[in-house]
Amino acid sequence: MASITKIIEIAKEKTIKNYYNKKNENLIKTLENFCYNNNNILEFEKSINFQFIIYSINPFIDSNNLINILYKNNGYKFIILQTKITNTELSISINNQRVIYFKLLFIPNDIVFNKLEIKKQDNKLLEIPEIVMILDNINQKCELSNIITNSDENNIDLNIINNFVHIHSNKIEKYKNYKSNYIKNLIIKNLLQFIITLDIILLDYYSINNEYYNSNNNYRNYDNTIQIIYQNNIITEIKNKINEILLLNNISGDIIINTDRTYIINNSRLKKTLIYISIYNKKYKSFDKINIINCFNELSYNILPVLIKDKLVPHPFILIKYLIINIIYILLYSNNNNINFAITIKNLIDILQKAKKIDMNDYKFIGIYKNEELDLQIHQVYRPAQYFLKNNKLREI
Repeated sequence: MASITKIIEIAKEKTIKNYYNKKNENLIKTLENFCYNNNNILEFEKSINFQFIIYSINPFIDSNNLINILYKNNGYKFIILQTKITNTELSISINNQRVIYFKLLFIPNDIVFNKLEIKKQDNKLLEIPEIVMILDNINQKCELSNIITNSDENNIDLNIINNFVHIHSNKIEKYKNYKSNYIKNLIIKNLLQFIITLDIILLDYYSINNEYYNSNNNYRNYDNTIQIIYQNNIITEIKNKINEILLLNNISGDIIINTDRTYIINNSRLKKTLIYISIYNKKYKSFDKINIINCFNELSYNILPVLIKDKLVPHPFILIKYLIINIIYILLYSNNNNINFAITIKNLIDILQKAKKIDMNDYKFIGIYKNEELDLQIHQVYRPAQYFLKNNKLREI
């Protein structure tokens, strides 16, 4: 029997649907035409807070153009565009009701449409990519309130992830035939023993497969790049340790640190720091760039659930979220034939087996919570009616 809360939610959804179908057909038609002409993705009834979500590769420009159309052609006088994050997240309110939410689709250029193979619906509007739906789903389930509640209704629907994994499971054969990199193995094996002494959450392969912490076992394979979540900036410490490992093993190479600021949906503050070793390859007369560790900053603004043992073991949903983020990076900047895609699929299969039964009584929460809007301190407002009154024209970008 459905709960009272669920019945109320269903009633709200039906009320919204009926309201927009009967009273605002012109609005829906305008949105559909706009998204069709600008290669945007339109989603209906994403939540009770916003009735329409528009995924765009240029949300700042597109939202400005759309609000001008709604003001000029649809007769909405009390309409406001609010910027949450410049060129990333914006919202349009009509008559004091938040109606349309614009989001950046990962990176601000057309590469996403080629890399993610975005398809068209029967009405020729673009479909939301499956990987976006998966990430959006896991992001919601990783919210603190959902993890704490841990009820059947709040448990993540693993079917959509299981289906994705099943479709791509044939890629794992590529991983089985993968030839390991001796230098990468050597550096990661030594670095890992240092990493687990730090105040970090270990992600991905080395968190899922605990046997890799046995420093006496010389037959283990350390091909997987280390991935961590940190709170305090420890990049310098890690760099110094890698340099020490290079010197002790007489390896000549340069340490390269890059920051990737690719926007990940609903993770606007997430930053990824990548640490590489650049080593000259005499055979090919070129430099090999070896990715040793990736560091994410989420603990600096969010609270995450962990098991506190000899190391910090993250909640399985957190592991799944970052594996999905890995897949997005791979699809955007490489392809699904990349060896890292095969490795990530295998890791997903392993962790999905452990995500079915979770006892939240065993978990503690670590990190620092910072309200996103206060933390970002960005709030810009555009009111077409006032702008037109002052400038005798609408804002152009």
